[in-house]
Amino acid sequence: MATSRPPRWALRALDGLQYGLALTLTAGVVTAALTYLVALVSRGPDALALVNPLLAVQLVLFFGGFAAMAFGALKLRPEAPYKENARFGLSLPDSGSAEGGFSEQVADLPPLGWYDPADSERLSGGGRLLVASALMLLVSYLVEAVAFQLL
Repeated sequence: MATSRPPRWALRALDGLQYGLALTLTAGVVTAALTYLVALVSRGPDALALVNPLLAVQLVLFFGGFAAMAFGALKLRPEAPYKENARFGLSLPDSGSAEGGFSEQVADLPPLGWYDPADSERLSGGGRLLVASALMLLVSYLVEAVAFQLL
């Protein structure tokens, strides 16, 4: 059974959402693991039962969301046509297929990996960071609104 290829806008939306979800999950899991590791090293194994990493995850996602928004906005900034000296310009590399890295590993995961989109069918690096920042800020808000009400 042959599946039809989704339209270009759907592939771009899927690329942004998949990257944003992966970056949010990665930041949350790494923060929670580091919180437990710091408690283990500083207070010993008996303190692991007392550790609640929700505050650390919420803060990292909150500040990380704003940092991702800033870098995404900088990467989307067009190059000024009157710039003659590139030495003073801000140069942030775009994460394309030639560079690899985190965005390419995320793009190889299903469901986006099933379609193997070309570079023209994918969202730009700045666009992916803006989608990731929105997801990070949303999850940060949900952790604060839901999880802290239960405590």
